[in-house]
Amino acid sequence: MNSSVNSPVRSNDYLMVVAQIQEIVKKSNSRSASKNGEDHLIEMYWQIGRCIYQHVLDRKKTSYGKYFSIKLAKDVKLARPELIRALQFFREYHVKDAKSKLTWTHYKILLTIKDLTLRKELEQQAITEHWTSRQLIAKTANYKNSLKQNKVQKKELIPTSSDNNNNPAELKLGWLYTYQILRDRHSSSKFWIDLGFDMRLRVPENISVQDGDITSASWDNGKIQLQGMLGLEKELLYTYGATIEKILDTGALAIEIDCGFGILLRKKIFLAGTMPILSDPKKGSRAMNFLNRKLSTGQKIVLKMLWGDGTQPEAIVFYHPDAKKYTDIVKEGLCINEAIIDRSARKIFV
Repeated sequence: MNSSVNSPVRSNDYLMVVAQIQEIVKKSNSRSASKNGEDHLIEMYWQIGRCIYQHVLDRKKTSYGKYFSIKLAKDVKLARPELIRALQFFREYHVKDAKSKLTWTHYKILLTIKDLTLRKELEQQAITEHWTSRQLIAKTANYKNSLKQNKVQKKELIPTSSDNNNNPAELKLGWLYTYQILRDRHSSSKFWIDLGFDMRLRVPENISVQDGDITSASWDNGKIQLQGMLGLEKELLYTYGATIEKILDTGALAIEIDCGFGILLRKKIFLAGTMPILSDPKKGSRAMNFLNRKLSTGQKIVLKMLWGDGTQPEAIVFYHPDAKKYTDIVKEGLCINEAIIDRSARKIFV
């Protein structure tokens, strides 16, 4: 058995890589409190990627790459997916072009897009319009869905800030029980509360509202109560608390959604941006195992619906392992979509 393949820890060049990466991390941590801390983080991962690339460049056997990544992650005390992303980042970006533009999290999301032209367009829009990393996930999910359905031209795949409200909402977790007021199409004096999912409630005639108002509303003793008109963006709408009834084999969730006003709706929803990963024969199994470790039947979640073309309901799902109330998740929830997309980068060492 070739020890240089199966036991990289025994080779001097491997030990040198470990020492180099440890030094890179140490220097980056010492500068992390500076004004350009994000630039240091980006440079750190780029430098780590370069070390890995130079080490495995002349090794053709994929078994070495897999074993090497597992061992290296343990020795430098970094997660293996982070090392894999660092290698891909070095291969596809120049550090000077990346610094001062986006965060490391942005670049991890962009690296999941195989179409280099499309990736560049999304990257430029994220810079110009100051997207958060979660907004970028939503835009990426919109692109992948549109590409899969092949119903739009490429120039239409990336919605801009001037797009109308029919485009999927930005990934921005809103407030629970927050709704938009819509005027009745047949009577200018009648208004409806839009609950989403093609459900509406009539606004009592003694409550003064206007078309397009956004309000926090509730059901009290059989009467609709509007808690005052709120100056909120429309992106904050369609955020719901829900309870998981079952995690399906496809990665979709069978859930019971609390739409407010005592209305509970059973629905099957898909995790936006993750279906290409979950449906992949190799990555799908790992992603499903991860999903089943983080979510379970009876668990409370908060979801931000993304209204696409209506073929299948998609959402960004937030969870918290210790949450007892939906408000706990709104405050401190973790995004399961983002976690699955991050883990998908493991394919590089195959």
